[in-house]
Amino acid sequence: MSISRPDKNGFQVRVQRNGNKYSRYFSFRKFGSEDKALAAARAYEKQLQGSELYRHRPRRAAQKNNRSTGIVGVHFGSRMRRGIRIFEYKVSYWDPAQERQRRKTFYVGSENTYSEERDARVRARAISFRRASEQHIRSLLINENQKQRQAQR
Repeated sequence: MSISRPDKNGFQVRVQRNGNKYSRYFSFRKFGSEDKALAAARAYEKQLQGSELYRHRPRRAAQKNNRSTGIVGVHFGSRMRRGIRIFEYKVSYWDPAQERQRRKTFYVGSENTYSEERDARVRARAISFRRASEQHIRSLLINENQKQRQAQR
């Protein structure tokens, strides 16, 4: 509810939508009583809720990249380099030696050299790299768990 009582003399309706602020004060003296001021404040709030002014911006759907790989941690993207668009896959992975997240880039080609065949080959390499890094992390975790179990015995 956007109705508040900032002081003992009235109610205030305050709404902010899409960067615009709407505020109106309803004093007890002007409306004759506390109940009438509250009723007027509720009516104003209801009027705002029914208007275009009050509506939220429509929520944007999550951006779906048509070139998405469908594999977590593997992203296809492009960037400008010296005025030429280049295409690449970026793979996020965990580096246990440095204990931090890392990113490896697989170059596909520029806007002049891009081909679907090369894209498919590079995509397969990027996905296999990601899966190999996941498998490596799993094996490290399994080894660590086995060591902990042996230490408990």
